[in-house]
Amino acid sequence: MALTPESYELVKSLIVTIEAIPDSEPFHVPVDWEDLDLPDYPNLIKNPMDLGTLKKNIDAGKYSTFEQCFKDLALIWDNCKSYNFSTDMYKLA
Repeated sequence: MALTPESYELVKSLIVTIEAIPDSEPFHVPVDWEDLDLPDYPNLIKNPMDLGTLKKNIDAGKYSTFEQCFKDLALIWDNCKSYNFSTDMYKLA
């Protein structure tokens, strides 16, 4: 389904709502794998995504369909679960 300008605002409000959840904070910005001493992160996560980048992509009109947008939203959780298998971060995702 195509995204109209009105749809962009709805999708963006969904992201803002997710960001308002206190447990979502680790997903607001890209993983700073160097600062977190996670040297294997870029080898394991080939397509990083976070809520801030998702919002920037929405603002830039990168997505032409809901499916594209929600694919990137799901990528945030999938990446977290892939990297943090069986940890508290996995449960947050």
